[in-house]
Amino acid sequence: QRPPRRAGLPGPPPNTPMSADTEPNVTTEHEHDQPSHDEGHDHAPVEHEASVERTGSRVNMKITVAADEVSSAMDDVAGLFRQRAKIQGFRRGKAPMGMIRQRFAEEIRENALEQIIPLHVGHEIRGRELKPIQNPILEDVDFEPGTPMLIKVHFDVEPEVEVSDYTDLNA
Repeated sequence: QRPPRRAGLPGPPPNTPMSADTEPNVTTEHEHDQPSHDEGHDHAPVEHEASVERTGSRVNMKITVAADEVSSAMDDVAGLFRQRAKIQGFRRGKAPMGMIRQRFAEEIRENALEQIIPLHVGHEIRGRELKPIQNPILEDVDFEPGTPMLIKVHFDVEPEVEVSDYTDLNA
């Protein structure tokens, strides 16, 4: 995992394109959804509820991530901050977790969102075999600790074109 970074804002701003190269635990080198997948590493199961609405070539997606999964991601990120934080009066990695959570609350939240959002959006796109022609645009993230996270994104896919009765055309 990459080290946490400090930033002033919690999570990506609305209407921000999501880049595929920032997706944690997702690569384009091999398929992850195949039962015979054995690449020498493990991936956490991705579970969420999703609804997809398609109007022409526009896809609107709403994903609800369970509160316990969001909490687990926040705990993992807080643990990374704890390992790396230099806090006066404590050896590195020994500061109380409550102090870490309080001092780095916004950074922990941002890093957790940066892990959760691309993971779930990417999983849903692959699971539905959608082929976006652009990076998904993050519309909204509704997240409060202890509650499920709601993610709203939209993107365009190639339009479906039906070719009918082309044999009677003359050049």
